[in-house]
Amino acid sequence: MNIWIVSFTGAGSLIGSRLSNELMSYGHTVRNWIKHTYDKAERTESKTALCNTSVISESLSEWTRKAFSMADAIVFIGAVGIAVRAVAPYVRDKYHDPAVICVDCSGLYCIPILSGHIGGANRLAKKMAGMIGALPIITTATDEDGLFAVDLFADDNSLSSTPKELCKEVSALIIAGRRVGFATDYPINGILPGSLELFSVTDGTACMKSGSAYNISIDRGQVPELGIYVTIFTNREPFKKTLFLIPRAIWLGIGCRRGISEEMIEKAVHRFFYDTGLSGLSVAGIATCDIKKDEGGLLSYVDKANINLRFYTVTELKEQEGCFSSSEFVTRTLGVDNVCERAAVAAAGKDSKLIISKKVFNGVTVAAAEARLKISF
Repeated sequence: MNIWIVSFTGAGSLIGSRLSNELMSYGHTVRNWIKHTYDKAERTESKTALCNTSVISESLSEWTRKAFSMADAIVFIGAVGIAVRAVAPYVRDKYHDPAVICVDCSGLYCIPILSGHIGGANRLAKKMAGMIGALPIITTATDEDGLFAVDLFADDNSLSSTPKELCKEVSALIIAGRRVGFATDYPINGILPGSLELFSVTDGTACMKSGSAYNISIDRGQVPELGIYVTIFTNREPFKKTLFLIPRAIWLGIGCRRGISEEMIEKAVHRFFYDTGLSGLSVAGIATCDIKKDEGGLLSYVDKANINLRFYTVTELKEQEGCFSSSEFVTRTLGVDNVCERAAVAAAGKDSKLIISKKVFNGVTVAAAEARLKISF
């Protein structure tokens, strides 16, 4: 994490310096500031801290504005009121705001005040509290009661949620002691939380997971109205209201004719998503043959979409194991029977599988391979 720390007193700067050193030892990038003019006594007491601390020359509001756009976490060492007033103009939502934490000047309390789950403020506050012997004050309801937090679960497993507003509904039901359905296309590591009931998905519909060691509803015929579904597909909704949690587990393999435009590639990819039900949120990147390194339309599309692009040699493509579509034209032209399927499997890595074979869209071929994945609680 990129962490910005600001203190307002000499004593606070000592805490900031200690936290900075400890956090950097865990691999975090840390910058330390003070918004204060030292008197002579404080300069002597805080000489060590001053060596690693910059003085804020602009207003605290301007400093906070920069921190919101550049930092993953902001730590205020001082009164909570100062922190609240400083961040208030820049708060958007929990999906975009950095973690914000307040530590009192005595180092007794460590309080996450913004982005506790998704932003990681709760975790960071607990870690920092351990570093300085403080008490972490966690106020989010699911943490207070030791309940399952869907946004934290999604963050731990690198899952994207959609529609995001259902996250609040899931948490509200769990806090109220109501049951929430849970289905996944992937193996589970760990123990399913007691607030979730496991379902399987058949023909797009949720049904009880028979013979499971997990929680089973007494009324086996009843499916909860609201449920969570971990999947790469959004063309099936197993619950009446389904919160999709989508892993970035898919690599698209792309082949294309020489000189293809960015617009044609974009249309092909969008049509691929539409025809297959695959979520665009599931895509980790695109892979192709290295002879496409100078293919302007492909490069422009990847840059516009801001996704990873990997190239593989013909030899590397030939080495991929599996059953692939074969094209005589591609074999004569490149020396390998298929580009998009083999490139997708190569990028998805060991034990991956080709889940969608080659589809052709006006000079563009697209296939999808899925990396091996497990979901952990």
